[in-house]
Amino acid sequence: MKKTLIFAASTTLLLLQSCIPSIYPLYSDDTVVFQKEVLGSWRADNTAWIFEKAEDSAYKLTYKDEDEEATFEAYMVRLGENYFFDFFNLTPKYEDTDAFPIAPLIRTHSFARVELKGNQMAVYFFDPTWLEGLVKQRKIRIKHETTTNGEIVLTAPTRDLQEFVKKYAGEKEAFADPSIFERQ
Repeated sequence: MKKTLIFAASTTLLLLQSCIPSIYPLYSDDTVVFQKEVLGSWRADNTAWIFEKAEDSAYKLTYKDEDEEATFEAYMVRLGENYFFDFFNLTPKYEDTDAFPIAPLIRTHSFARVELKGNQMAVYFFDPTWLEGLVKQRKIRIKHETTTNGEIVLTAPTRDLQEFVKKYAGEKEAFADPSIFERQ
């Protein structure tokens, strides 16, 4: 059981190296877009992201590195002039035979700004430290909860999330350094 839990946790951390979890998705029917250019295999260092067409306007994203693999449902969202991915981990955190199901696990969404330029894709995750600073300074009013270990989890509904993301989409400080992927 520990190995499975560690695998799921480390895989999620590697993919979403700097993310802010959200209970609700960033996408809505009127903001989802599907770009065929995203489909295929993308690589950054020893990490591969493989996008396939899923149901409706969703992508199936398979994350792979030297040791691990995880599957995500991803949506591309257009908010104003910017595009974002909304990621939802589909890889189970435990197996049915484990005793761990007695403790509830809530899977969350996370988002990143994305820029496609030819055979390059830049992915900018929101910086949790930046958000923590805004919360401490009482500069934002988006609904959230802070866990016992200090992690901020957004609890705002989708429309409020969209307004929040649009407001800060152009602020460099809001994002961690990008992961740059090359088409394979």
